[in-house]
Amino acid sequence: MKKNMKKITVMLITIISVCMLIACGNVVENLEETVEVNTQEVVTEEVVTEDATDTLDYEKLVDLESKNNILVDVYNEVASLAVANGWEADSLTVEELNAADSIILINNSVITDQTNITNADVDELISTAEEITAVLDTNTRAKVSEVYTVSE
Repeated sequence: MKKNMKKITVMLITIISVCMLIACGNVVENLEETVEVNTQEVVTEEVVTEDATDTLDYEKLVDLESKNNILVDVYNEVASLAVANGWEADSLTVEELNAADSIILINNSVITDQTNITNADVDELISTAEEITAVLDTNTRAKVSEVYTVSE
């Protein structure tokens, strides 16, 4: 049962990652200009996206950057534990960590360049970062905290 839950968790993370890559793939390909976001200071200006009906809220970008930084910290801790305890030999764990890394890369690209990004996109990225962080910080951390042994 525990093994099935692990597979379900990994598959869920993989599906979420693939959906995010598909959803953001077109956006990332069309990125044209870079806007720096300063996390020390909330900028109150708004950027008009390609669809002039939706203006991008910089506070949401600051929130995304904050959630992504938390995800990066948890990812680094869990990945270090996984390597220290031999979990790089487990393909499901590697896929799970790779999925989290993909989410981090997508978030970084959106934080760096917001062209063609909507508030709804940012909200979805924030939600995904929170979900992935929660899974890594609980299930994955608990699993990789133990020494990896091949189960037969």
